[in-house]
Amino acid sequence: MTFLRALCTEQLFDQLGLPDSLRTEERLNPIGHDLIHDCVACAALIPHRFVYSDYPDREISFYLKGHHFAGWENGDSGQISLWVDSSVDEVTYAEIARLLASAVAVLRNEIPGSTPVVVHRR
Repeated sequence: MTFLRALCTEQLFDQLGLPDSLRTEERLNPIGHDLIHDCVACAALIPHRFVYSDYPDREISFYLKGHHFAGWENGDSGQISLWVDSSVDEVTYAEIARLLASAVAVLRNEIPGSTPVVVHRR
């Protein structure tokens, strides 16, 4: 499994099984923008555009097999935080953490594991 950075096309959007609801809101729609993805794992990291009032922090969305996990990139500490439901089993929880760390490394053009990634349970 390897994450790549590429321009999100309609075909890639459909291949990753991203929800159609992303298309309806311009702020969330990844089509035509960079997307960090792994087609084999069916995973995608969407770094949302910076919002002036939140800068240097920003929202991120991580999708795994069509399931959405909300996250936050802290611009000061560099830490990435992601929240998952408490009903997520341990194997899936570990997979989310591992895949997110790999995706963040591509996002920041870093060695995997150099950015602190914390996955929280709700």
